[in-house]
Amino acid sequence: MKLLTKEIVNRLKNYPLYSQDGKKKEAVAVAKFFLPLGTWMWFVMEANLDENIAYGITVNGDGECEYGYFSLIALQELRATRFRLPVERDIAFKPTKLADLDNEFVQKFLTRMYEEA
Repeated sequence: MKLLTKEIVNRLKNYPLYSQDGKKKEAVAVAKFFLPLGTWMWFVMEANLDENIAYGITVNGDGECEYGYFSLIALQELRATRFRLPVERDIAFKPTKLADLDNEFVQKFLTRMYEEA
């Protein structure tokens, strides 16, 4: 499956790297990618498409989250250990503020990041 459709590329042009700094939960996730048969997910918030680098929230296999950069090329080539399934694009995903993402792991992460002091 092609991860970066024309629609996603056009969306990401409006969100270059560092464009959402300081927005916290008001930042927008532009696209969602995931590994089938597991918890791994990538919520893409910003990108430098010339360098194929994206920034967003990664949810690992244990449901732990972190902000970080990742290679869009590496993501396209990544295969799950089991059954060698590739990363897929969530075709139903629409750009969504982080505060409104329907993902319990991300919401717990955001609470720890921004509401605990």
